[in-house]
Order: sequence, then structure tokens, then C-alpha cells
Amino acid sequence: GAWSTALLGVGYLIGLGGGIAMLVGVAIAWLIAVPLIGAQTGILASEGHLLEFASTIWMSRVRFIGAGTIAVASLWTLAQLAPGVIDGLKTLWKSRNAQDTAPCERDLPAWFIISTVIAVAITLFLSFYSFLPSHNAQTALFTIASVALCLILSFLIAASCGYMAGLIGASSSPISGVMIIAIIAICLVFRGLHGIGSRASQLFPHEEGLDVAFALFVLTALTASAAISNDNLQDLKTGQLVSATPWKQQIALIIGCVVGAAITAPILNLLHEAYGFAGEVSAHGGNLVLTAPQATLMLSLARGILGGDMDWAMFTIGAVTGVSFIFFERFLQTKGLTLPALAVGMGIYLPSDVSVTIALGGAVAHVTQKWSRRPVSDRTDQPGTLVACGFIVGESLMGIAIAGMHVVRPDIFDRFTPPSPELRQISSAFIFAAITFWIGRVSARGWTKI
Repeated sequence: GAWSTALLGVGYLIGLGGGIAMLVGVAIAWLIAVPLIGAQTGILASEGHLLEFASTIWMSRVRFIGAGTIAVASLWTLAQLAPGVIDGLKTLWKSRNAQDTAPCERDLPAWFIISTVIAVAITLFLSFYSFLPSHNAQTALFTIASVALCLILSFLIAASCGYMAGLIGASSSPISGVMIIAIIAICLVFRGLHGIGSRASQLFPHEEGLDVAFALFVLTALTASAAISNDNLQDLKTGQLVSATPWKQQIALIIGCVVGAAITAPILNLLHEAYGFAGEVSAHGGNLVLTAPQATLMLSLARGILGGDMDWAMFTIGAVTGVSFIFFERFLQTKGLTLPALAVGMGIYLPSDVSVTIALGGAVAHVTQKWSRRPVSDRTDQPGTLVACGFIVGESLMGIAIAGMHVVRPDIFDRFTPPSPELRQISSAFIFAAITFWIGRVSARGWTKI
């Protein structure tokens, strides 16, 4: 993760303010929280196991501080977005029967949208119901409640995340924090259903942990709605700029959603076959596994809430931290500065090497744009932004291609791998530094002077 060009590109897009905020989160996690919690445990780690001891504290406790910070910051973001979302819904309601609407303002008819929602609800019901091991009236009611919760939350999540993506960009969408709120809401509803008669032992007989798996399964639908809304609102915004016809775009976007759903599962299975995920043995017995830090956090939250051993103390500390940084950010905004509370929380709960690399990308963006040699009138082109987006997409595509080759021939890259770990680190650092210099040069001078 430390030498990831995709993370460098993400940092370039979010800018210096977000990068500094993530570094503040890293400092809170590793310079304050980990030492204090480690001292309270009363366990003395030997020098050789100190890093492992600190990592265990961060993974098991400190990350919940980050989750609390992100949850509060996301709620604050949603509250700020609510007036704009409500105004948009009012405008849509007023114009639903307008016969003289311009082509660039015509959306899909209401009957089509309602029919699509019903079809999605039926699909969700069948998917959730088939997931449960026992099929009876009780599991049917539980599934109906899950579908209703999914539809309600997905509407709120898609509206808020999509609205933010349309205003600022997908890189600033609060999807990570919203998913934390969503998994907490799902698990609390499940516990409530268990308490009124739908016992977990009856819904999930002889399947320990299946209730957690089902909660995460429901969360996948909400995550998909948030991610799709980010992309679709960006596309619709672009279409509005060129006077496109919205209903035609919306049909194309629906087709894209169906195709994407069909392709995503095979790609995830390919990555799992090639590497495996953290917490399980890789399919080929290798040491390189996909860490998936956000998914790991969602799993920890679901297990804690449904198992009754949620670390609410750490989560509450994180919530208080989030409120504090929200007020601090409001103060900084009066000075023309920014320190997003959401980014601070992400710095706490993401691995430190990920946060540092993202912060480096933000620093590169700030320095190169400040010292750009291009004329002011030409700086709106922002070639560095295009390169940063290319880094994100390119690394993703290359990761899939390499995973495919790794499945076919597990030893295909052995002959190209440097013999020692030290040499691998040095070569990776050199290549990463060269790429960082190159994107800075592109951003400062433009394409014609590379």
C-alpha cells in the first residue's frame, strides 16, 4: 500500500487540506491513542514484538475511535446536504406533470421509476430470503424488514452521496462514513428484531456468525447504491453541461448498472482466487493478501453489535473527537483554512501507510499548482488531475490483469522479483519517487513542456 500510485492519485484529487487532516488522524492514532491504551493494558511488550503489540491495539481498539469520528462527521455532512436534497425533490415534484419541459430537463416517467423500485425490491427479497438457511413465515418477515430497511437507507444514502459527488466530486463523497452509519443501523435493527421474538438461533440455526454475514450482505446493497449514485450523478452533471437529454442518459446508466453487477462478482472471485483476503489463507498459500481495511472495520462493527461486545467506549471517544474537529473546522473556515473532520477520522482508522501516501499526493498537488509555470488562463486544464485519475483506473486494471495471470501461472512473476526484500523496497521506492516527480512536472508545466 505504501507505494501505490492509486493512493497518490487519490491524494492529488483531495488536495492538501484533506491530506493534512489524514496525517492529523495518523498522529492521533499512533502518537496518542496507541501509547495511552498500551500503557493502560499493563502488558509490557518485548522490543522485538513492539510493532505487533501496537498494531494489535490499533486494530482491536483504536480503529473504533476512527469509526466514531467518521460517523459523526458523516452525520454532520448529511445534515448540511439535506436542504439541497429537499429542494431538488421539491423541484422534481413540481415539474412531474409539466408538458412543456425542455428536452434537457426530461427525466424518466414516474411509472417507470416506481416499476424499477418494485423490481429491485423483489430481487432483494429473493436474494436475502435465499441467503437464510431456514425458510418459513418468520424468516419471510425478517427478510421483508431487511428489504424495507434497505430501500429506506439506500434512498437517503444515494441522495446524500450522489449530491456531494455532483457538487464537489466522487473523491469527496462521504461513502466510507455513511457505510459505518448504515452497518450500525442494520445491526441495531437486527438486534431489535431478535428481541421481539425473531431469535437469532431460530433465524440462523447451527450457523455461528451467519447473522453477521447476513448483515454484511444487506450492507452490500447499500454500498452499491452509494457507489452507483456517485458515478451516476457525475454523469448526469456532465450531461447537463452539454445539454444532454436526462432520460436517455438514465436508460444508459441502468444498463451500465446491470452490466457492472454481472462483471463485479467474477472479478472479486478472481482476486480472491489469486490472493485471498486478510484473515484467511491465500488460495495459493502466498503472503500477499488483500487487506480490505474498510470491509474489516465493517465486520468488526457487525460482530461487536450483534455479539453484544461492541467497544462503545472507543466509539464514543471517536464521536467526541469528531464533534471537536467539526467545531475546529468551522473556526478554520473563518480563516480561509480547512481540516475536514471526516478525513481526520479516516486517518485514524486507515492503515498509516495508506494515509501517508494520500497525504503525499495532496502535498504534490499543492506544491506543483502553487509553483506552476503555466499562464493563469491555462491552469484550468489541470493535466495533473487527468494523470491522477489515470493512476487510479490504471492500477485497478493492472491489478485485475496481474491477478488473472497469477491464477493461470502462480510462479509467472518469480523470475522478475528482486531476490531480497531490501532490494524490492529500494526499487519500489525509486520507481514511486520517479512517478511522483513526473506527475508534479506534468501538473506544473502542462503537456506541451514535458
